[in-house]
Amino acid sequence: MRLREFAVGACSSILVAAFAPQVSAQTPTWTTGGTITDISQQGGSYSFVNLTVTGNESGCSGALSVFYFDVNDDKTKRMFSMLLAAQAAGRQVRLRTTGTCNGWAGAQIDGVILIS
Repeated sequence: MRLREFAVGACSSILVAAFAPQVSAQTPTWTTGGTITDISQQGGSYSFVNLTVTGNESGCSGALSVFYFDVNDDKTKRMFSMLLAAQAAGRQVRLRTTGTCNGWAGAQIDGVILIS
């Protein structure tokens, strides 16, 4: 009976590890300028931004043009408003990445600059 319990526990651990988001750390940096192609609000308070960037300044190996942040305070609410306004006006932005990479969503951001 103990062998069966061990096998079930080991399989559960493997499944959790296989489906957990892959988070890695990089150096915080600013992206080059790009145009916002898509903004979405999904599940909880996370927002996702697709940006036309030419490089991979974030160093993330996930989705290179997808960035995310948690809209949970006044600062991030202002960032969300700035991104919506920039997209509506067709203005380019630069995003500050935190250095946190997530395999399913690219780089986490914590700053926005409108550049054109």
